Amino acid sequence: MKMTSSQIAALSFAAAEGLPYAFWRSPGAPGFSVLVSTLQPEMASVFDGDGVPGFVAAPFRSEDGNQAWRLTADVLITAQGTQYLDGTKLADAPVTEMQTRITAGLPRRPLQAPAAQGAAPRGTDRTAYEERVRRAVAQIDAGHCEKIVLSRIVPQALPDDYDLIDLAERLDQAHLHAFICVLSAEPTGTWMIATPEILMTVDPQEIHTMALAGTQWPPEGTELAEVEWTDKIVLEQGLVADFIRDAFAAEGVPSLEETKPATVKAANLCHL
Repeated sequence: MKMTSSQIAALSFAAAEGLPYAFWRSPGAPGFSVLVSTLQPEMASVFDGDGVPGFVAAPFRSEDGNQAWRLTADVLITAQGTQYLDGTKLADAPVTEMQTRITAGLPRRPLQAPAAQGAAPRGTDRTAYEERVRRAVAQIDAGHCEKIVLSRIVPQALPDDYDLIDLAERLDQAHLHAFICVLSAEPTGTWMIATPEILMTVDPQEIHTMALAGTQWPPEGTELAEVEWTDKIVLEQGLVADFIRDAFAAEGVPSLEETKPATVKAANLCHL
């Protein structure tokens, strides 16, 4: 799935002017959406905010889960066309000079992340990672928690001519059922994302979420019905489901409809 010429032109302008932007492809969507903001994002309420259209990105550490970085949608370009922020709603015509300039765009050039602020992240060495695993296991054995997920940093050098648009389009082809996204702003840095996990889908009657846990690399050609899961992974997936169930109960949700665990595929990986 390729981005349109108008989307690429707007992103080229945003990068040249140092404007924050985000572009994404939702699972099953007919194409990418591109958002350009004229202001750097600020921490703001997500679920009880002012209703201004935008894109939000939650930080890893937050004392309030309702607070996140929010990019205002000054210009939004989707498969249906281009819209512009007019106060608190989207309109079909530009209302500011900058919105007109964003829409006019610039010729395509490799879309690259601005220079990183501060020191580059260091890779996690094996000894340090194994020590963290030992500490995590000790916390579980002591009964302080049931599950801990550890991550590690693996630095990878990018070629000088890399292009975020090209990389996103390749991710789109490799992960057809994932959420593909690129976000770039001064406070957040630049992020590229491909995830099969859906936090929430909302329509007027229902809210949908999922408990996705457990990963394996089945042999090529394996049918989903043939994938088997260890008791350990079944237990871990159950812990996530329990957490979600308890969260809904704590908020007074009167009823839940649950489906049984099933295997889903994301590129060459399978999840439960």
